[in-house]
Amino acid sequence: MFVLSASLMLVSTEQLPSSRGMGTGWVVPATTINSLINGPGYYVTAFGPTLIPHSLNERLSYEGGRLFGIAVFWFFVGLSIDRRRNGQSLGQRHPIPTGV
Repeated sequence: MFVLSASLMLVSTEQLPSSRGMGTGWVVPATTINSLINGPGYYVTAFGPTLIPHSLNERLSYEGGRLFGIAVFWFFVGLSIDRRRNGQSLGQRHPIPTGV
């Protein structure tokens, strides 16, 4: 998903010039798809500090900071699937941290 998200960010930079002059609030389809696929991971680290170089972040249309949240989100999805497959609970002793 990390690679797919980065690819969608690159596609959105290609789609963005074609939507210039269409007014404010225009969101290209690649950005919409990226946000729908990655759920909360797309929005969690959008405003935090970015640990990637400025040139790469610029190439990703300044959305490179979102990649960390996307990776963490899908890590936890995979972890929960692995725990359920092994017969472990998903956090019945500590339901609030599990929900967060």
